[in-house]
Amino acid sequence: MSNRLNQSSSPRRRIRKQKSPLIRLVNVGIVALVVFYFGTLLFSEVERDAETLCRLDRAFSRDTAVLVDATEAYSPAHTNQISTLLQNILANAQVDEKFTFYSLGDAVNLYLPSFSICNPGDGSDQGELTTEQRRLFTDWKDNFHRRILSSIEALAEKEATDQSPIMEMIQYVTNQTRFTSPEIQKRLIIVSDMIHSTPSYSHYRDSKNFESVKNTDYQTGVQAYLTNVDVDVLYVQRPQLLAIQNRDHIESFWRPFVNSYGGRIVSVDRVNL
Repeated sequence: MSNRLNQSSSPRRRIRKQKSPLIRLVNVGIVALVVFYFGTLLFSEVERDAETLCRLDRAFSRDTAVLVDATEAYSPAHTNQISTLLQNILANAQVDEKFTFYSLGDAVNLYLPSFSICNPGDGSDQGELTTEQRRLFTDWKDNFHRRILSSIEALAEKEATDQSPIMEMIQYVTNQTRFTSPEIQKRLIIVSDMIHSTPSYSHYRDSKNFESVKNTDYQTGVQAYLTNVDVDVLYVQRPQLLAIQNRDHIESFWRPFVNSYGGRIVSVDRVNL
């Protein structure tokens, strides 16, 4: 009796074993369809500000500030090179990366961001949404580049100011982003000759070694918030300032300055005449 029961139950076990891979395949297919459906639904429900193209839920992939030093005039050659470098930056921007543009002069009390705009992505991986996303993406690149270029071109018509408070500029800009989520990547792009000049401290007359100014009352008052911030410098070269704008200018002053506040200089691109 026992043998007959065992023999009669074996085919059923074999059938269950034969059916289980098919059942698993069906289940996987159902899960995939559900994920695809809700993923598409979630994407299509992303709401963006009509002007900035930034997500209303503030889900940024990276927070990038572009700081343009407006204390010096820019030549047409400078403008063209800066434009090309910024175009390359835009071409490699992350989806939902937020850019905030600052053009700052010597009047620290008047500092304000010029505008913010976000990269909506081209939707190349979103199927039916690709056409609309590409339109938004094209509008973003054209609008952002046009506004930056017009701002830089306007500087070519301005005269240089007596002071160039680079450290105050960096302090102001970095403090504007210190309240964003720590999970968001942060980047600072600086367009400047990087020659700091104020009555309290100046690269024209004082040491260009950061250790000489570190922990002084003046430097303590211009501390920047650079924790986990990647810094890219578009280093505007000026023939009359080559004695200052040498390798030590970045390596002896600005790199330790950035490092002392928890950031790091990732790249230095020279903008020549």
